[in-house]
Amino acid sequence: MTPDEEPTPAQIIGTTLSLLDSWFEDEVLTGAIARPSFTERWDEESSKIMYEIFERAREHRAFDSYSEFIGRWGGLVVMTFAIGVVFEGLYAWSEDDDYFVDVADELLDPEAW
Repeated sequence: MTPDEEPTPAQIIGTTLSLLDSWFEDEVLTGAIARPSFTERWDEESSKIMYEIFERAREHRAFDSYSEFIGRWGGLVVMTFAIGVVFEGLYAWSEDDDYFVDVADELLDPEAW
């Protein structure tokens, strides 16, 4: 892929799910993101999907669940909520380190999407 090419949704989903899997191999990150609170910013249905993606990542199986996720929810939903899990993880990590990231807070606002 050249710098002029945009990534495909499949590449974004695969990279995001792989990233989430890798976070749970790091003790510092695992402790910081162990208790996400999706329901503070997301509706109930969205939160359920995000928790499922999160739980698979905790088991190091998010990427391996790619096809299952796509079959259940479709690519746009998986891409959106996998990225949402990453944002929530970054937000939790920033709060755990007493380092607040204003940009992450803005990005986490579903109304802005």
